[in-house]
Amino acid sequence: MIIYRRRALLRNITAAVVMLVIVLATVADGYLTIHAESMVKVSLPATATVVQGTVALPVTLDNAGTHVSGVLFSIDYDQRCLAFQGADANGDGLPDGFEPLTPPQFSVSAAFDATDSDGEIDVIILDFSLPFAALPAGPLAILHFTATCTPDYAGIVRVPVEFSTSPPASFSSPLGRNIDGSVAGGIVEIVDSAAPPTPTPQPTAG
Repeated sequence: MIIYRRRALLRNITAAVVMLVIVLATVADGYLTIHAESMVKVSLPATATVVQGTVALPVTLDNAGTHVSGVLFSIDYDQRCLAFQGADANGDGLPDGFEPLTPPQFSVSAAFDATDSDGEIDVIILDFSLPFAALPAGPLAILHFTATCTPDYAGIVRVPVEFSTSPPASFSSPLGRNIDGSVAGGIVEIVDSAAPPTPTPQPTAG
């Protein structure tokens, strides 16, 4: 009788352990799925059009509901068709072509190096004071470029503006831990005045 009870108890314990493992695996799988679906992201407009003169490109943060207290990224663009004002004529410590839009408690550093062909504009945004603030979702800064290419008659020159992979964009939490994230660059369309405008995508009825 005692042996039978011990075996029954052992079966119950084994079943409980198996159930606990299944529950933990389900929770972990659910967490990973939510994490993947709500990844932090910085992006540029998918398409921006300029006929002549300057074009403004906002760098936008999607924090995915995550407490992001630091962002680092580098911008790579084609200097043959776009010019960036890297001088600091107004003496604010930032390139004149860079317009920060972050809350005042964040420290913003931006540097321009025309010789760095795969990442001319380097940006670091951090909060150095406790308690570390969270960056709100929305534009972090605006990059101002001047179109320098001349398209053919009625033509369009498409110029990519990308986030560099050297260094890659990174995001940090208030504890200094890395947050998984992604980036999305864009295209500047330099359009001849005789060219037809690029059609704006229209939402379809669902």
